[in-house]
Amino acid sequence: LQFLYFIAPVKNPHMNLVVFQHGSHGAFGDFSTVIKELTARRKDMVVWGSDTCKGLGTDKGVGPVADIIAKELDDYLLPLLNDTRVQVCFVGHSMGGLVIRSLVTKAACFAHKHFEPVLYISIATPHLGIRQIGSFILAMAYIIGKVYCQTYLDLAQESETLSTLCNDTHITALRKFKKLVTVANLHDHLVSFGTSALLTKSCDPGLQQDPTCGKLRCPVRLMPATVPADEQIRASFSRYTDFGNYRANRVVQQFKTLRSLEWEMVAVDLFCRGNAAHSDIIAKGNSAHGEFSASRLSKIIDESFE
Repeated sequence: LQFLYFIAPVKNPHMNLVVFQHGSHGAFGDFSTVIKELTARRKDMVVWGSDTCKGLGTDKGVGPVADIIAKELDDYLLPLLNDTRVQVCFVGHSMGGLVIRSLVTKAACFAHKHFEPVLYISIATPHLGIRQIGSFILAMAYIIGKVYCQTYLDLAQESETLSTLCNDTHITALRKFKKLVTVANLHDHLVSFGTSALLTKSCDPGLQQDPTCGKLRCPVRLMPATVPADEQIRASFSRYTDFGNYRANRVVQQFKTLRSLEWEMVAVDLFCRGNAAHSDIIAKGNSAHGEFSASRLSKIIDESFE
């Protein structure tokens, strides 16, 4: 069964569309608090998402999930684009941010003259993988990935997926967005701050202050001219080291490629017990911190549209 959630638009020559993509083992409903805040702020907003790959459906891998979502998005959007100018914001949580980076080269709507990608927001997205989590969890992810879950191999940098997302085709597609934003939590135990914020551990030339001291200016604009040196990147992601440094060198290249784009980085100082910090950043738990995050995110989205 296919489940699509959207607020049906009134037919007019212009539409503001927000596409939400959940993360691994997530669902569209994870964004309910953000959507409530967003639609209260702007009544003309159209919200779209899919539950086709919810839960265990995300285990297919980043690419296969993106194939499915891209087709569903085309089925919804292409008939509208004939007589409607559509400005689109994409919001992805965790793995969802990678799925969006993959589908931008697969969805036919991106090539339509009336389609305008205005904003890409990744929230706690492991752009460089998840190898900085605990050794036991990483080992289990590798075993489960080999037996069943391609997504775990993708996120653990045990496949070529994250490198593919940094090739010329995908980077060119990202450049079409007017604005790129990455939201990262300083206290996320599943997806480390460095891999979601695209920052090295200390003295990153893109920063004017140390994020670990809690005085990070927000938001921070990461400019292409401020890419750290290779050794600094390698030292920040030391757990990516393998025999012959193949994986480590691959991560260095991914980091430099992504930082060749202009990003706005938003740091979130959200501390929760266990792994709740990873989900509460999008208000999945409707906590006080989550409500704050929802308000903050909806404001960024709202300001991206004309």
